Amino acid sequence: MTINHLRKKQPALVRASLIECTRALAARNGLSTASVQAICDMAGVTKGAFFHHFPGKDALLNCVFEQMVNEFSAEITRRIDMDPCDIGAFTRAYLEMGAATIDNPDMVTLWKSAMADEHICEKWREWYQGILNERGCLEDRSEFAVVRMAADGLCLGASMQIYPGDLNGALHVLRTLSAAPVDK
Repeated sequence: MTINHLRKKQPALVRASLIECTRALAARNGLSTASVQAICDMAGVTKGAFFHHFPGKDALLNCVFEQMVNEFSAEITRRIDMDPCDIGAFTRAYLEMGAATIDNPDMVTLWKSAMADEHICEKWREWYQGILNERGCLEDRSEFAVVRMAADGLCLGASMQIYPGDLNGALHVLRTLSAAPVDK
């Protein structure tokens, strides 16, 4: 009997490790290089353990991106809750999260990989439209739509290594557009 038979089984930890290793590999080199074998090697598990938790690589990738969307959503919600003005709070939170993504090369690589997957894009659309529907008139100004689209454009530009000459200036303009209305 080998030592592996004596080790206590911890399926939740194995699953979490597979997800984290996939994120790390994808962030480092893109999803195409995150093979099942590379993921298993990094996580220190067998392919059998991998396939016990996931039917295939696509299922694992969906889980990784679902986790990313959930983390992003939780941070957006936290920022909305902290905003002193409800009008445009999602737009401001979305812009700031986009700006934070630009500064995080690992996130840029992961989001770039996500854009190529229709299933992930569909999940993103559902999340995004759900928030806009829920918030209704609080986010329906034209300038707010422009800010959200520009935030997406900045993230896309970052993934393609195309940056505005004055990123801080561009962010300042977008922050001004998304500013909470002043009571008169």
